Amino acid sequence: MVDPAQSDCSGKIYDLSGYTLLPGLIDCHVHLALDGRDFARSLNRWDDPAAVFKSVRNLLADTLAAGVVAVRDGGDRRMLAFRCREEKQSGTGLPRVVACGMALRKTGYGSFLGRGMAPGDIPAAVAGLASQGIDQVKVLASGIVSFKQYGHVGPLQFEQGELNLICAAARSHGLKVMAHASSDDAVRAAVLAGADSIEHGYFVSKETLYLMAERGTAWVPTFTPVASRLDGEMRLSHSPEEIAVIERTFRRHQEMVAFAHGLSVPVGVGTDSGAAGVRHGLSYTSELKLLLDAGLPCEQVIQLATGKSAIITGTAPVFGSMAPGRPICAVAIRGGHPEKHQPASETIFSV
Repeated sequence: MVDPAQSDCSGKIYDLSGYTLLPGLIDCHVHLALDGRDFARSLNRWDDPAAVFKSVRNLLADTLAAGVVAVRDGGDRRMLAFRCREEKQSGTGLPRVVACGMALRKTGYGSFLGRGMAPGDIPAAVAGLASQGIDQVKVLASGIVSFKQYGHVGPLQFEQGELNLICAAARSHGLKVMAHASSDDAVRAAVLAGADSIEHGYFVSKETLYLMAERGTAWVPTFTPVASRLDGEMRLSHSPEEIAVIERTFRRHQEMVAFAHGLSVPVGVGTDSGAAGVRHGLSYTSELKLLLDAGLPCEQVIQLATGKSAIITGTAPVFGSMAPGRPICAVAIRGGHPEKHQPASETIFSV
């Protein structure tokens, strides 16, 4: 596999008879400092930089094996994924890592993602992250979805004026903003503030989706962290009442994503890998299948996983498309036409 930025244009010819050639897949939301297996063990590993870097190398190898050539990391308090951003894997620079460093937060949810801050610290915090070379700003606009009470989400962390200030500060440094928002109030506040993408977005209303369509705000719905709790050992950890809440939450989410897609809201593919039960690379095919199950056509899901996600992550035009005169970053999938729903794990090469 060859990083397109390092290709020597040697003219090597590949015989791809029987394969489908696609632009490399992109994951818009991961957490490389977490392994998706054991949250506590991941946090303990943070005190051993060598162990962290080894873990990240392995996670990126799993990611690349799934055909994912670029990821956007949603941050960690130690900025470990950011420090690993330039690590080269298997002799290449793939997968390309877009890093937010750490998340901006006040109190409540997300202590592992970023340190608490006061509203007066916002301009300095954004400037400090920008000076270190982050790629995008991550802000926690809300808490997380409850699996015990349907429709309940942790409270807003920032007031509207504070979110406005965060987005304005990011723009002043030429940075996009990705906003963790899992309630309609949080989504709407982030959209009005000028966030470039909404992460998760559970319980968003149709009215807010119309606003997102009008403003061109992207949505990364991250089905897998919720849907995975309905299967296997994860399911056994929940009561029947909780399973009913999770099922209802998940099904509504699929309906709203289909509605958003019909409105031409830019939708990206993000797994939230690193979250409990969400494995890096291995969860990507599941996320694609969940989009298909939501009613989106196969070819359009491929477009979301490539070109649309490249725009959201800021990795276009090198990633996400193939066109004359551009460097090529592609995957070859065994089995022919993409409507056969072949798994991304059949990746053959990336050049």
